[in-house]
Amino acid sequence: MTTAERPPGVRHEISRVTRAFLICHGLRWLPIGFALPILVLIATERGLDLPTVGIVFATYGVTTALLELPTGGLADAVGRRPVLLVATVADAALLAALAFGTQPWHFVLGAFGGGVGRALLTGPLESWYVDAVRAIEPTVALRRGLAAAGLVEGVAIASGAAASAVLPTVGADLPVDGPVSQLTLPIYGALIAEVVSFAAVLVLVREPTRARAGRWTTTARSVPEVVNDGIRLATGSHDLRLLIAVFVTAAIAYVGVEVLWQPRFATLLGGTSRATQTFGYVVVAMSLGAGVGAWLADRLPGSLAHKPARVGSLALAGAAGAMVMLASADTFAVAVAAFVAVYTTGAMRSVVEAELLHDRVPSSHRATMVSVQSLSEQLGNVIAGLTLTRVAAAAGIPAAWLIGAGLLVLAAVLVLAIRER
Repeated sequence: MTTAERPPGVRHEISRVTRAFLICHGLRWLPIGFALPILVLIATERGLDLPTVGIVFATYGVTTALLELPTGGLADAVGRRPVLLVATVADAALLAALAFGTQPWHFVLGAFGGGVGRALLTGPLESWYVDAVRAIEPTVALRRGLAAAGLVEGVAIASGAAASAVLPTVGADLPVDGPVSQLTLPIYGALIAEVVSFAAVLVLVREPTRARAGRWTTTARSVPEVVNDGIRLATGSHDLRLLIAVFVTAAIAYVGVEVLWQPRFATLLGGTSRATQTFGYVVVAMSLGAGVGAWLADRLPGSLAHKPARVGSLALAGAAGAMVMLASADTFAVAVAAFVAVYTTGAMRSVVEAELLHDRVPSSHRATMVSVQSLSEQLGNVIAGLTLTRVAAAAGIPAAWLIGAGLLVLAAVLVLAIRER
């Protein structure tokens, strides 16, 4: 059924749910935009050396990976709304550590809380949206809403990053660090955004009471069963096995960019001083590029509009080409252009991969399967951290990115093997 053929009441309800989803999704990513350009800078300013910063980030990643499946099963068992509310509170722990932490253990504890929040946030909101619109119209196409979410995500991160770049200038008379300082102003902005995000979920996310959700103690016992069923579903489906392989492979390549772009760009700029003044705007450009990529995913010409696997393959191939350009860039301007292109094509493939996943997963295991996706990407993070960083140290950052480009080509081939529906 096309949009024009839907009864007005159905169109109104789908629009209402989509608006609620997009508002909550944007507010979920806005705090990240505030904090992203200065995460490492705050930690090192407080006296943490880079190996200790690595431990903080490892704590975040390992906590997220260990809790991905249990928290996804929890959301499927007890409901998406309560999990989202708890997740928003836990997600603020890392921001609190950035604002007030002075000792390494403060940051490690904050990273643990942030990892719990990240694991809880993976899947419930997107799963709630898919279930809500499919309850209104079972055959509704998902790509438009998911593409809009990608656009909103990019704009939210860009808005936060832009504010993060401007706020230290506004507080130029404040000390560089301290409880109220140039560095902590963006973190307070992120904490305010978390409060608004909590309120938005409380007001906008509505779901029916679940039959199993009478008591948390009872429903929590069903989590292992839900998780096991989700794993069996993932491993028993040809298409889902291919998707998981794509998630891992692409994550290795993209984490290689995420970990290594700052030192490479600092070198191209000629020093750390200029880099700290510029990176916020680089994140803005990257985020807006990702938003455009997500927007384009719903505006494909001809038969591509109905071939998500083919679109995903083309986007991954485009990302591989952009990564080769990034590896070979010898000026800052060219490197930034390639960097933005990597994330523009990456956002496009993320939208169609989400569509491929949701079209192959039942509602009862939707949040669990999104957690399987995130866990697969966390596995890619670990592999990249153990391998591509060593390659970069031994042969240079461009060599690591060329390996990443090769992995993206492999992922493009894997996506083509997924059957279209």
